[in-house]
Amino acid sequence: MSLFLICAMIFGILLMYFVYQKIYELIFYRNREWNFDIKNKFARSMFDGDSNDPAFFQGNRKRVMFGVRMMIISTFIVFFGSVYIGLYQI
Repeated sequence: MSLFLICAMIFGILLMYFVYQKIYELIFYRNREWNFDIKNKFARSMFDGDSNDPAFFQGNRKRVMFGVRMMIISTFIVFFGSVYIGLYQI
């Protein structure tokens, strides 16, 4: 089995987790009338950029609407690239 297919499996599982997280959070906040002051079970610290400075901390709204979406897109790109290279061995 190719290393790229192993990476594809890992990133496929990670992609499913992020999609589940996004769907859960959208349903969670929709049911609470989009009140982003409430924390849910996926509320982790997420920062803008590389700094762990509290000034770059993303709130719940920004994390749900932007941060998780970017993680899904980037994970999908790596997953798709791994599948493509693993199957066609460029």
